Amino acid sequence: MDFAPDGRLFIADVGRDDYEEISLAGAGANLGAFWCEGNLCKKGKEPDADGFTAPIFTYGRDDGCAVIGGVTVPQFNNGFIFGDYCSKRVWLLEQDDRGGWRTRILAQAARFLSSFYIDADGTVYTLTYGKPIMRMLPAEVQE
Repeated sequence: MDFAPDGRLFIADVGRDDYEEISLAGAGANLGAFWCEGNLCKKGKEPDADGFTAPIFTYGRDDGCAVIGGVTVPQFNNGFIFGDYCSKRVWLLEQDDRGGWRTRILAQAARFLSSFYIDADGTVYTLTYGKPIMRMLPAEVQE
């Protein structure tokens, strides 16, 4: 998880069976970890009705198996860079002009991802297993 400079808390949550998720959480938020996986809740449970905070982004097993997240990136309105262990993809999750969320793939790592870090200059580093650290300069991340 990572706090954005504006105080929002992004949480990357590895799912049990079917879905990975990214959530925004505030103080006292209940992400429904026992009851929900991604947007799918156990029978009789609803995120809004039961007070669960729904994720802002989910993906299934066709896109990976274990979310590895991530860091907020100031140059993208505090969007969230994260990856997936199995697919080795690195994504940017950013808010659009209407308040929704969209993703785009930024990189394809050669090795399995394990962690992210951002330095004071905005350079994002991705730690992978068995190979050197992958460095993504701010200019490489921009559109």
